[in-house]
Amino acid sequence: MRNQSHAMNVWLWGGVILLATLAIGFVLQRLTEPAALAIMPFPEPDMVLVVPSNRAPSVSRAPAVSPVLARPAPHPFGVNQAATPRMPPSMPQRRVANAMPKPVPHRGTTLPLPGRMDHSAMAELQRRIATNLRDAWAYCGALPVEQQATAYHILFARWVQQDPAAAVQAAQELPENLRGVILSQTLTQLAITNPEAVLAILASVSGISDELRSQFARRAISEIGRRDPVAALQALSALPMTDSAQQADVVNQILSHWIVSDKATALAWLHDAAVDDATYDTALVSAISQMSHRGDLAQDAATLFREFVEGGRMDNISDPALRSQAVLTAKLLGVALGSKDYATALQWGFELPADSSAQAYILSNVAFSQTHGDALPDISWVANMAPGFARTRVVAAISYGRLLAHGEVEAGTAIRQQLDSDKYDLGRVKAMVEQANLTRDEKQALLALF
Repeated sequence: MRNQSHAMNVWLWGGVILLATLAIGFVLQRLTEPAALAIMPFPEPDMVLVVPSNRAPSVSRAPAVSPVLARPAPHPFGVNQAATPRMPPSMPQRRVANAMPKPVPHRGTTLPLPGRMDHSAMAELQRRIATNLRDAWAYCGALPVEQQATAYHILFARWVQQDPAAAVQAAQELPENLRGVILSQTLTQLAITNPEAVLAILASVSGISDELRSQFARRAISEIGRRDPVAALQALSALPMTDSAQQADVVNQILSHWIVSDKATALAWLHDAAVDDATYDTALVSAISQMSHRGDLAQDAATLFREFVEGGRMDNISDPALRSQAVLTAKLLGVALGSKDYATALQWGFELPADSSAQAYILSNVAFSQTHGDALPDISWVANMAPGFARTRVVAAISYGRLLAHGEVEAGTAIRQQLDSDKYDLGRVKAMVEQANLTRDEKQALLALF
């Protein structure tokens, strides 16, 4: 009996082993068939990557799956797992070799990229910089050509801090292809940290082009002007600068900071300054613009602007760029004044020369500052304006403000184009007002202006 039971167990286990062997063989056979396809897991929501065993990966469209299920999990260092699919452990590597990412060098290895210095060269350069700057300068020149620019940048960033004059002199001795960029880097850094040294170097060192000399002198003076505008302006007057536009630019930069910190002294200097008319006008317009942006200085800006206009300077500007800047300044000033005190701003605007461009830009922007709000302000004062450019612009500005307030964007944009170009068609503006979705009282008040 025991023998029969033993024989039965042997027969059963033999059958199990046979079936397992057949199953394994079937699986292996399927995996090695030429036409077998391996569908890579973790696809994008609407894409499935299909990788045949003997072809490069191809892309086929598939029905979109649930974005919640298809969204790859976050990966450290910002890497999207969908870009590097994981394969089942049992899948033969040769089937997906062309779909797997290329090996990435270990974090500690150095890639031979052009222009980059390896760790040993960088360490040697730093050692020489710490001991002897001239020795470090010679070491940079001995490096491979593609690494020299990087090495010189590192060297001169340190050198200019320790000995500015020597650094500039050494930069002038560099090969021609590096001389300009390294010299500019050195002077730029020095102009920020020690602008007085830049002026001293430019006055004593020869071989610097006139263009670079003028460029960095202006930059250094502008930096000095941030903390000592009087000294900066004195240095500016001592420069042999023949380009009035460049001089005006430096004066503007100095005044833009000075007016904020000491308005009275800055304006007193401007009135007494021995500069040409173009520089004076540019500086004055810039000062007015700066003060217009400051609510507490808006009234001072108005006083200065009135002097500018009544002296005839605004109407006599010949430079188109300066003229545009003056017009923009008047517009900004009008908005600033109107937003602060509508009645006072209107009174001040009427004191400007009648129908002048200054009055037109000021009053139109005073009006716009209030008319594009929730309620229509008092606009009866427009009746006191004589026909002309100023009145036309004011009517267009009021209409523009009210149309914007009521959401009439398309019509408002059309009027804005007239205001920007100063080419007006009041008949068209009137038609837009008539068709606009305004209250009856508002529409009547606006139409009475035409």
